[in-house]
Parts: sequence; structure tokens; C-alpha cells
Amino acid sequence: MLVTLKQIMNICEAKKCAVGSFNTPNLESVMAVISAAEELDVPVIIQHAEVHEEIIPIDIIGPIMIERAKKAKVPVCVHLDHGESLAYVCKALDIGFTSVMYDGSTLSFEENMENTKMVVSFAKQTGASVEAEIGHIGGTEDGVSNEILHANVEDCVKIVSATNLCCLAPA
Repeated sequence: MLVTLKQIMNICEAKKCAVGSFNTPNLESVMAVISAAEELDVPVIIQHAEVHEEIIPIDIIGPIMIERAKKAKVPVCVHLDHGESLAYVCKALDIGFTSVMYDGSTLSFEENMENTKMVVSFAKQTGASVEAEIGHIGGTEDGVSNEILHANVEDCVKIVSATNLCCLAPA
């Protein structure tokens, strides 16, 4: 049963439980994650990240993820994880992803918020949920070294209020 991230969060809030979220860059992982969720009778989030494009393009795995989610016996959200470009986020929405994360964490707060507003507007047209990220944890991610940039509470409140996000990933 294909659902949005917001619907998954509502289910988990009502049941007072957490939900697993798994990157699924191939058919076998999509099938394994959904099968386990069905066996346990729990909702689940399957994800594709922009950095997986080299492993399998979103135009190939995306429709597979959506089709398997539709046939699942439990709620399944098909989520774009860490979409860094507006074009890629729009591609996921066009394919039918029910949730997208826009990761503008390397941009200035103002530019991140403006782009996030655009993503929320795009997602609204398809009924998808939106997650955003502000700040970032230091270290190396995806081969890029970053210093720690903590998100402050005021910026968290500001971006959620200004964009009507489903959820926020603050560092």
C-alpha cells in the first residue's frame, strides 16, 4: 500500500512506535525490506538517494519501488533520500515518489529555505510529503569533508513555519 511520509508518521504516532527507513538500490533489497515489513506487519520507508545514481538510476529503480509498494500488504512510503538538486527532486516526484528529502544543508540558510519552499510547492502538486535538512555533521560524507554546522532552534522553527514541511532533519 503506497503512502506518504506524513501518513507513515501519523501511523507511528498513533501506535507510539518508530519506523524503519532503508536505502534500497536494487530489486532484491526492495523485495527483502517490504517482505520483512509484511512479515512483522509494520509500515516501512524504502529510499533511493541521489548518490545511488551510479549504482542504479532513479528512472530504473524508482518505478520498481513504487510498483512493489503499491502491491505491499503494509503501508510503504517511497522516499527520495538526500536529494541535493531541485531537478533531481522533481524527477523523483515525476516518477511518483510519495516523499522527498531536499538536502540544501551545504547552502546558506536563506538559499536552503528558498529552495525548500520550491520543493514543497512542487510536492504539493503530487500530494507528496517533504523533509528538509539544515546544518550538517562534520566528517566525510559522500567523499566530501565538512566541518560541523549545527542547526539552531530558531532556524529550525523558521524553516518549518515558512515551508510547512512534513519533517526536518537538523544537525
